Amino acid sequence: MLKDSQKMVRTSVILPEDKRDHLERLAKENGFSVALVIRCAIDEFIENTKNNKKLKIKSVKE
Repeated sequence: MLKDSQKMVRTSVILPEDKRDHLERLAKENGFSVALVIRCAIDEFIENTKNNKKLKIKSVKE
């Protein structure tokens, strides 16, 4: 996942309350920070989409 020498940058996202609550519960139940859970999810997403040129994303309303 994260290498010691990697520079971190702060990024903000807006989530629906239920998703934020789920992430908080998941993090607490496993003894991790929400930030770490999100970084791990992003790493997994990137790994799973490395060979795909087009993203398959469900419709998202902003």
